[in-house]
Amino acid sequence: MSLTTTRIAFDAARDTHTVIPVCREIFADADTPVGIYRKVAASRPGTFLLESAEQGGVWTRFSFVGAGSFGVLTERDGMAFWHSTSEVDQDRLLPGGVDTLAPAEALRAAYERWQQQPIAELPPLASGFVGYLGWETVRQFERLPNRPADGPGLPTQAMSFVSELIVIDHREGSVVLLANVLNDELANDADEQWNEAQRRLDALQRSLAAPAASPLGQLDRDKLPDAIRLTAEADYLADVERSKQYIVDGDIFQVVISQRFDQECTAAPLDVYRVLRHLNPSPYLYLLQCE
Repeated sequence: MSLTTTRIAFDAARDTHTVIPVCREIFADADTPVGIYRKVAASRPGTFLLESAEQGGVWTRFSFVGAGSFGVLTERDGMAFWHSTSEVDQDRLLPGGVDTLAPAEALRAAYERWQQQPIAELPPLASGFVGYLGWETVRQFERLPNRPADGPGLPTQAMSFVSELIVIDHREGSVVLLANVLNDELANDADEQWNEAQRRLDALQRSLAAPAASPLGQLDRDKLPDAIRLTAEADYLADVERSKQYIVDGDIFQVVISQRFDQECTAAPLDVYRVLRHLNPSPYLYLLQCE
């Protein structure tokens, strides 16, 4: 069964959906997910790559390339911030704006406004918000003491609102192009919505068909820079002993004590991702280009 959206199906979805994925299925089994990301996303803000490998390095059925976004819902100075990467401004994302809300509150409200009802024929990911929530997000729900000093200075969240998506089906040897149409009170009429979606799909298909240089490189594992330890060894060992005592006292039954290491790196994020997926293919591989 073809996953290509028909005009009849699109018109029917306008009655019930605030986000309508318009799909086009094509046969394309020659490109890798990394190659497709390089072609269509080019590390633009709001793009991403999601892959998954089972034990033994066998790739699972789907890979997802976020080729474009309406914007990124992130955080600035403790409040939500909408970084638009399209013509969609924050007043359309949420009437009244987002900058008076905590980041998690804005995300919940945006999700409720733009929630897509499941469509059985579509791949498991078709639209929505893709990104990360940092550990400190919990402080928006719980009163916790001893806030640690800010380390890398990252926002507590960065969630891309998917506008264009490419789904690689490794089992079927096919690729599904998706253009998400916003169907709210500010939407154009059905003809303009449909025609604009087709233009976006055409642009994706042209990008896929364009030739691309093959980035070759030599991986030299003997020339890695030294890692910078941010926690003194004595402090880390003291935490281990303290945790063991908590277990003896019955306060906890297990704990994971982590520490961060920094390392100088001048490589592009996509190249770092390429090396990691080669050395350690895992069930949760992701590249998020948030800004």
